Amino acid sequence: DNSSIDADTPYAEVEVMKMCMPLVSPASGVIHFKMSEGQAIQAGELIAKLDLDDPSAVRKAEPFHGSFPRLRLPTAISGKVH
Repeated sequence: DNSSIDADTPYAEVEVMKMCMPLVSPASGVIHFKMSEGQAIQAGELIAKLDLDDPSAVRKAEPFHGSFPRLRLPTAISGKVH
């Protein structure tokens, strides 16, 4: 906690259904853990906060305000669905 971390460095490991997956830092900065080791988490919970070394290097996601194309029903070319 409160340690410097480089970009692309694993900082935690999450176990789901007996599979372990590393969590990797998207950028360099100082990490602040919001959960303790071994604690159960729920979807959407905050695990850690990263204070970026260079905030201008990371773009914030923007909400999508467009529309998706209307899809047609699939057709089988040979007359059979495989």
